[in-house]
Amino acid sequence: MKITDATLADLPEILRIEQLGFTAEEAGTAEQYQDRLARLAGTFLVAKEKHKLVGFVVGAATQEPYVADWMFEHTPTNLPTGGHQLIYTIAIDPAYRGHGLGSRLLVALQERAQNAHRETLSLTSLERNVPFTLKMDLKITVLLTQLMLVKFGLIWLNRYIDLGLNLIVRHLYEVLK
Repeated sequence: MKITDATLADLPEILRIEQLGFTAEEAGTAEQYQDRLARLAGTFLVAKEKHKLVGFVVGAATQEPYVADWMFEHTPTNLPTGGHQLIYTIAIDPAYRGHGLGSRLLVALQERAQNAHRETLSLTSLERNVPFTLKMDLKITVLLTQLMLVKFGLIWLNRYIDLGLNLIVRHLYEVLK
């Protein structure tokens, strides 16, 4: 498997995988993904197996430590260095799940984040994906002002990996007891 930067030529396959992994309400649109491709160079990665796109990870590098709803509608432009690496989406073609592709994509993005001196790698995901994020040693966190986000009737939780710089005080939320 090869991990590279996403290009506009990858858009049809990105949308196909997005639609396989999310409901119509949850899935990003073609316009949103075109905007992300234009604004998130270096933090929009695709995984290809024998030239077939089988997964992707995308998110912005911002001053904000966590993904906010407005970011799904209005993509911020990446900071060149510093700040926080956010993840909007990680998606794998169902036929290729269970082979470590999601983990490899997250590690590739984490390496880029560390090289760009980001403070944290953070994502907001559905509660049903907690086992995957725990496997990746992501810590489930709760902001003082936001215990959890409820969107589309589903529970979304924040997770982060501290990249070792300027620690931010957070409370750990125990999901699995």
